[in-house]
Amino acid sequence: RLPNGTPRRLTQSHSGFQPSWSADGRFLVYVSWEAGEGGHVWRIPAHGGVAQRLTQAPGYYTDPVFDTDGKSVYALRSSAYERTQVQKGEMNGSRLADIVRLAADGTSFTVLSQEPQIRALRFSPGLQRLSFEGEDQTLQSIRTDGSDRRSHVTLRGMPGWVAAPQLSPDGRWALAPKGGQLYLLPLTEPTDRIDLGSSEFAGLRISELGADYFAWADGGKTITWALGRDFHRTNLDAIDRTAGTSDTVVSRGVERFSAKLEVPRDIPKGTLVLRGATAITMRADEVIENADVVIIDNRIAAVGRAGQVPVPKSAVVRDVSGRFIVPGFIDTHAHWVTSRFDVLDLQAWSFMINLAHGVTAGLDVQPFTQDVFAYADMIDAGFMVGLRTFSTGRGIGFNGERVGTAQDAQLIQRRYRDAYETRNLKAYGIGNRHNRQLFINAAESLGMMPTIEGIELHAAITHAIDGFHANEHEMGSVRLYRDVIELFARTGTGYNPTLLVADGGPRARNHFYVTQAPHENPKINRFMPHFLNDLSTRQRNWSRDDEQIFPGVARGARDIVQAGGRVGVGSHGEFQGLDYHWEMQALASGGMTPMQVLRAATKMGSEIIGRAEDLGSLEPGKLADLLILTRDPRQDIRNAQQIEFVMKNGRLYVAETLDEVWPRQRPMPPAWFTRQMPAMRIGTP
Repeated sequence: RLPNGTPRRLTQSHSGFQPSWSADGRFLVYVSWEAGEGGHVWRIPAHGGVAQRLTQAPGYYTDPVFDTDGKSVYALRSSAYERTQVQKGEMNGSRLADIVRLAADGTSFTVLSQEPQIRALRFSPGLQRLSFEGEDQTLQSIRTDGSDRRSHVTLRGMPGWVAAPQLSPDGRWALAPKGGQLYLLPLTEPTDRIDLGSSEFAGLRISELGADYFAWADGGKTITWALGRDFHRTNLDAIDRTAGTSDTVVSRGVERFSAKLEVPRDIPKGTLVLRGATAITMRADEVIENADVVIIDNRIAAVGRAGQVPVPKSAVVRDVSGRFIVPGFIDTHAHWVTSRFDVLDLQAWSFMINLAHGVTAGLDVQPFTQDVFAYADMIDAGFMVGLRTFSTGRGIGFNGERVGTAQDAQLIQRRYRDAYETRNLKAYGIGNRHNRQLFINAAESLGMMPTIEGIELHAAITHAIDGFHANEHEMGSVRLYRDVIELFARTGTGYNPTLLVADGGPRARNHFYVTQAPHENPKINRFMPHFLNDLSTRQRNWSRDDEQIFPGVARGARDIVQAGGRVGVGSHGEFQGLDYHWEMQALASGGMTPMQVLRAATKMGSEIIGRAEDLGSLEPGKLADLLILTRDPRQDIRNAQQIEFVMKNGRLYVAETLDEVWPRQRPMPPAWFTRQMPAMRIGTP
């Protein structure tokens, strides 16, 4: 109970998402999702107990809601199989779906309507209607028997990936997001078309820091919203509807409650010694032959010549003679694939495939959804297997945020620092240099680490001068001259060139698709759905070697490194896991030595994303993230793909399968897509 109640888990045997209350508060309805099997709609008593499944056939269900008397439940349903065949999720969560009605005791199931682009189903008790966002970003409603369709308002200027607007129970108001904030919109005509980007926008701002989720409550008397772990509510009658501008916060008497939920971190117990390998530590140029690497729980305790470092008597010794140990790789510009918004996948393959390729940590510099923070928590808690997951959250400016004043910059960044608990930020189209300087000054005062999209040389120069922590993508010029090279080196601005998608010529990713033929790679097919392998590797353009621009862009990265600057390895999520190795090879094509590329992949990467205290080198006190290779990567950077074992957070996995071999003996269950029918290939019956 608010405000000081203790959270307790209601569901036990399956996942649960998008819960919704019954009007009397006695029950909750929610949806489940199990990879490879689909999902269902469930009802459970609010005090806990046995959950009742309301659906017979599995599907992809979302947005379950009770009606007023609690006898019926409404939800959206679409094909579970089609949801697994989505490359990067729906941009806004909308999809072809049925509106279905279920008896709350599970005895009946009725399809009311099929909608081509629908999301955010809600029940409006005042109107006794079902409302939703349909085609063309129009708020619509129907009766509970599926008849009498009405259009209420069409919203323009709203990014498609933000939360859907919601109609009030009496149809007189709508709640809608704009620039990360929550607004109350008066509806005067049934055919209203409201432009959220207009300077004459008449919405009333409700939230101070922002809102991720929002809903009407108490039959429309109360507005509620959530940001991070904080839940807010205010009375509709307490809102000042005479406020002067849309930037004025008009809500009064807002109650805020912190729903703090804590679970133990996954920290293995035990002492392991990796003995006999060559340790490439990344402490300057240190290389230790016949090394002992001592791991206690999830941290490195000692690194040195075998027999010259203390080894606890209880330690298990693993002979890795003839191997090469390097720190785990760090992706400084990642984009991980998720197939759904809000309904999460505990077998999310992109987190696993990166770990299997030695990427033990990464920074997603602009996901479409804040779900990435939930995935990071689940990985940290041991509910999922995957790389160490960091993120900037959605790019600032990408959702229409304004950074017109110092106060704007402070407010937006406090949202990310306090609600999402991230220190990494991504600026994306936030305005001119003055706006960017306001953003930098706020980051400095709040202790944030801002990176920025920088694909134009003149802008990238100002990014380094003004103090951005890193510049994302190549700088719009194949060749860099001494002034720019020295500027990046002396300011310490990180440079993530993402060579696989460098503009101005053929993209490097196509070169690797053609020359390295990943389609039949067994590790890829173990960890990546085959339809995505097909989508990525078919119909790619071939170009002559002398037409490629990536070696030239890579030479600029080499020059920055040689001048003392920092360059990161950023895969851009082009072909999860393997793309990281392609990016390393692309960097080497510009003249970086294998050792310089390894340093970019480890030590410099940890500095660029702000995790150098814990990651990036083999040193006592660092987190136990490391790779055991069968070939020497100093001889050829392609040898970095020859990974026998991956250790992340002190757990040791077989790289080919992600079977855990220390401290537990635990095979990795088959991925959901390996249990589905294999993709049809040309020439097969």
